[in-house]
Amino acid sequence: MIVEWKKDHLLSASIPRLDAQGNSLPSVEMVTLHPGFNELPDAIWKALQPSWQSKIEQGLLVADHVFSAKEDDKEVTSGKSLSSIEVSKAVAIVKNTWDIKTLDTWLNGVGGKGKEKRDEVRLEIKEQKDRIINYAPPKKVNL
Repeated sequence: MIVEWKKDHLLSASIPRLDAQGNSLPSVEMVTLHPGFNELPDAIWKALQPSWQSKIEQGLLVADHVFSAKEDDKEVTSGKSLSSIEVSKAVAIVKNTWDIKTLDTWLNGVGGKGKEKRDEVRLEIKEQKDRIINYAPPKKVNL
């Protein structure tokens, strides 16, 4: 699931875990979103939605690249992969993605799946990685 965090700082949360009876267990796994677009597994997005509900309602956290389907008479929402999004939108998403791990996942895939194959999008991923790696903060000017 591709989600957009619209603030200029990181957003972190621990992933809720439940035992077989539905009781909360201590969580040791964290998720961190960077400003801009991030990719989360659907299950993690669903688990974190309740704790992020106020940010979602304020429009600060948006999952707009989703599709819905009916399974066993229930509405199921899943995230689209970058490769299933139209080229111009995919390029715009990449230009606003600041997490190298996410960019690497889109470029190389995971376990042979999810690798972006469109040349224009692959080029933009490589250029975005270069922009991040070679970023130099503005120099301080003493007046």
